[in-house]
Amino acid sequence: EEKWLCRKLVESHRRLHRKHPPTEDAGTGSSLMSAIAGLGLEYRWPLILKECVDFSYGELAEILDIPERTVRTRIARARVQIRRFLEGAGE
Repeated sequence: EEKWLCRKLVESHRRLHRKHPPTEDAGTGSSLMSAIAGLGLEYRWPLILKECVDFSYGELAEILDIPERTVRTRIARARVQIRRFLEGAGE
């Protein structure tokens, strides 16, 4: 049931993003939040669900309806993008 709810939240967020794409200055202004906001949805969702909600890679694969290996790859790429953003921002 929890996975179903998360899947519905993901679908809802995707629909909302299609209607109202984020503006360039979206976020709180913090470098980390800006870095996360700058990620594409395909990277942002797995990262947030893994780091904030602590889902396993298998659970994320089921929720996002993608292979577990893809989940792992997207999270790794998201972390690299965030690291590069923060290094470029002098953090």
